[in-house]
Amino acid sequence: MPKWALAVILCTLLVPPLPTRTQAQTTGNTDRPEAYLAAPPDPVEYYRKTLEAERLLGQQKWAEAETLLRDVTSTYPLATAPAPNHSPWGELGMALQKQGKYADAIRAYRTVIELQGPGLAYPGVSNALYEIAASYVALGNRGAALQALRQMVEKDAYVARPGLLDDPAFAAIKDDPSFRMIAGAENVSRLGRTAGWRRDVGHMVSELRRVDPPGTPIPAEFYRRVNALKAAVPKRSDEQIAAGISEAMNALNRGHTAIWFGDTEAGTEMDYRPLPLRLYVFPEGIFITEGWNGFEDMADAEVLKFGHTAAAEVLRRVGSAKSNESPMEVLWTAPDLLVRPAFLKGLGILKRGDAADLTLKMPDGTIVTKTIHVAAEPPPDQWRRKLNVPPHAKAPLWLENTKRNHWLRHLPEHDAVYAQVNNIDDDPDETMMQFGIKLRQALADSKARNLILDLRHNNGGNTFHYAELLRTTIAFSTREENRVYVLIGRSVYSAAGNLTADLERLARPIFVGEPTSGTGNQFGDESTFVLPYSKLVGAHSGARWQLSHPWDERRSIVPQVPVQLTAKAYFAGQDPVLETVFRLIADAGATLAPK
Repeated sequence: MPKWALAVILCTLLVPPLPTRTQAQTTGNTDRPEAYLAAPPDPVEYYRKTLEAERLLGQQKWAEAETLLRDVTSTYPLATAPAPNHSPWGELGMALQKQGKYADAIRAYRTVIELQGPGLAYPGVSNALYEIAASYVALGNRGAALQALRQMVEKDAYVARPGLLDDPAFAAIKDDPSFRMIAGAENVSRLGRTAGWRRDVGHMVSELRRVDPPGTPIPAEFYRRVNALKAAVPKRSDEQIAAGISEAMNALNRGHTAIWFGDTEAGTEMDYRPLPLRLYVFPEGIFITEGWNGFEDMADAEVLKFGHTAAAEVLRRVGSAKSNESPMEVLWTAPDLLVRPAFLKGLGILKRGDAADLTLKMPDGTIVTKTIHVAAEPPPDQWRRKLNVPPHAKAPLWLENTKRNHWLRHLPEHDAVYAQVNNIDDDPDETMMQFGIKLRQALADSKARNLILDLRHNNGGNTFHYAELLRTTIAFSTREENRVYVLIGRSVYSAAGNLTADLERLARPIFVGEPTSGTGNQFGDESTFVLPYSKLVGAHSGARWQLSHPWDERRSIVPQVPVQLTAKAYFAGQDPVLETVFRLIADAGATLAPK
């Protein structure tokens, strides 16, 4: 590499100011294009060293990795990767940090920012500014740490803002007033009720402005609702104000945007405990699919009324009181709010927040009214939005194992492999990458001509984790005689919506089931906030994904083969969606059979 090229690169890389979110990257500027006329003397040896450095980092051999990475980055200073922690400069920063060489680590992470920006707006090594701030704290440079954190939160829309307060990396500055302000922890102890609630509304608005993705204007209706709510605060109950904040957010029509009623981690004293019931919206109506705390016999009952209001009207009002990107998202998420009396009280549907009078149509046809009190929040492994096994029937295949993130089964009688992916996340004994490779091997070993990929429980996870699953599915689909059936429904959301869009573009799938709640062009990556007065927890979307074409305005991916799960089929332990796929496979087999 010519000496002048290296000098140009180093000159541009060592500029100390931190670039803003909208500032062009220094090495991307066209005033010095000659900076890109560089290459290592031995490209193959350079590549080998990057792989060896990754191996050493995996073994936590920090000093050895540092030596190799210094050689790599000096040989080719332009080295980047999709995420900072995977680029040679980011890896060098990590190796230096682990050895306590914080000043050198800061210089490496500054280079990451110059080359590719700070990275993902998440904690840890995915964000170079985070690591710079943590390194400055370790050096005792409070001012520089706060400057980096302020840049990260206010300019680069860091999405885990409240988590900074309890982050061990910033324990030394936890009580600093400036740090607490950066983390969103306002002191409202001297505010009265009216001023406190108005500050909560203002905080929600300021958080939206902080993380609003570029190119997504905030609608005027949102501000109209906000201003009306602020004016009405003195005349409204706490439950009505909280519901009003959620109703204002409804005007945004975005996913990953909500007040998380029932989340008490921030210390809210508002009681949004649920009824001990799980609900599901079927074509026939809203049914109880499971009960506990003495209400086990309520399963299979249809809810006709909440208080004096018809169930269909309550569903409509709940849907209009939360932000939704798709009508299917209402069907998916509303049941979790329907069982929270305090939320329904805030909407004026119920008179009390600790119990609900439900009018029910029992399985034998009788109509009864039950007063049901709230119960403790169910544990995370009983998360209410995944449909449970019907109470009086054998679990069909798709409900057998919803607590695993991914699993598969050979179905030789259908010349198929069935793979269920319930979250885009690792299981304790198997990563998503390993599952994608295992599925590839299972398809090869079985020589099956049909892949049934069931995503109906999948509300998302990490988009970056499904690459091997996608590669396996695309490779399988390249054989003309193979078929990919993707089972979709209302729970398909977030990263699962992205996966569905990628499959649609690349794998020739046949979608079977009902429309999704998410698509590839969607809002995602919730940025959490804590309202300072009420301590209610919520989130705004912090990113806009676009994995379909730029002009795609669909709010759901709609199946080519629409199939609804009815209450009758569900409680009988049937799966009309999978049964339909088996019929499609049989028809295709008959068509391909020799005459």
